[in-house]
Amino acid sequence: MDLICFGDSLTNGEIGCSYRSYLDKNHKTINKGIDGDTTEGMYLRLKNFLQKDNIYEYYIIFIGINDVLFSFSNEQQFTSIYEKIVKLLKENNKKVIF
Repeated sequence: MDLICFGDSLTNGEIGCSYRSYLDKNHKTINKGIDGDTTEGMYLRLKNFLQKDNIYEYYIIFIGINDVLFSFSNEQQFTSIYEKIVKLLKENNKKVIF
């Protein structure tokens, strides 16, 4: 089973260590993490990805630390974008781990 991993540097692993190295080795992880990314940036990338490549069923979403650390969004904006992410994945019949 392929796991699509969307997120920031904690997904990407260029800076520090990615959680992906701790996942079951029987699953292939596809790295869609970008260092410094925010919930809004990831939402836009995810939306574009689903329009082009909608064959994968399982998604791991690991995003938000940069929004909190650098105050890129307030609580209302943060919650709203996360809800949009959930809705987008649900509309596309994806199984998700947050």
